[in-house]
Amino acid sequence: MNHLTQREADLARSALDFLHSLEGAQVSELQVHAAILRDVAVIPKPSASEVESIVKSMDARQWIVGTPGFASGKMKWSISDAGEAARLRLN
Repeated sequence: MNHLTQREADLARSALDFLHSLEGAQVSELQVHAAILRDVAVIPKPSASEVESIVKSMDARQWIVGTPGFASGKMKWSISDAGEAARLRLN
């Protein structure tokens, strides 16, 4: 697996911190994006494509777990044990 750039690490840290705060709840990619936008440490603010890219990267690293939503079929995300460990390394 490739190393993350500093920008990717910042986005992943922000997303993982948000998912950690939910204590196992699942959220949409849109909610992850909104949380990153609220993070004052992430400058400049990410585009939707950047968030989509970091979500795919975290999924490939098994830092997050995706489950298709029952009604919409859109993925809902939560942090995994590997994501908790990565969050500690990134902070």
